[in-house]
Amino acid sequence: MTEQEKAIYDIYEELFPSMGWQQFLTDLEDSKEELGNIDSIKDAKELYVLQGKRMMVDTILNMQHMMQIAREQSEGGEYETSL
Repeated sequence: MTEQEKAIYDIYEELFPSMGWQQFLTDLEDSKEELGNIDSIKDAKELYVLQGKRMMVDTILNMQHMMQIAREQSEGGEYETSL
């Protein structure tokens, strides 16, 4: 792992437990519930837009887990799936 990669992972490790990040995740969870309503979708284009929004929300919600895996792999270790 390069020093730059280590610095980036360290920044994320400081971010994830912060109150601001936790509040952001809570807000996203609430938004995700609102995005789950498919009853008002009018056409395929609107469906694709909604799917894109949900994918982005899911990516952010899973970011901490993804960064943990990436750091472990970058450090040469294998990620253990014992979650």
